Amino acid sequence: MLHNPPPIGERGVALLPTASDKMQFERTLLDHVVTIKGQMASTNEVQHLKVPFSYYHLTYLLLLICLILLAYAFLFINNKQGNPLSLVIYPAVVVVLSGLQEQANKMSDPFGDDESDINTRALELAALDEARGLCFSPDPAARGA
Repeated sequence: MLHNPPPIGERGVALLPTASDKMQFERTLLDHVVTIKGQMASTNEVQHLKVPFSYYHLTYLLLLICLILLAYAFLFINNKQGNPLSLVIYPAVVVVLSGLQEQANKMSDPFGDDESDINTRALELAALDEARGLCFSPDPAARGA
């Protein structure tokens, strides 16, 4: 029986690994998977943290200070005579900034169950589907090999 040497790739490395190479690869892959799983678990823990209560009040206070300074500026804009257009502009600015503040409050916890929150479960299932498709695909080109 003729024993053919394994085919050699572009870099001079055998394309068909030995059994010990396969075992080493599987151990390394398992270590990486365990590391990734630990990182995902720590990310899941971070998702449940809330924005500190004092930061909310600090941003709200800064918003009020900005609105007061803007009202003062509009009042004394034209040589301390004011401008009738400021009666339209200032309420619009107040509505826009208050709306942004309210939207920021809703977005402060993006991983909950509200309608505006990120659906992390759907993202996890989609990633799992993709990974399974890549791992178990019969087409080597789909696996990147």
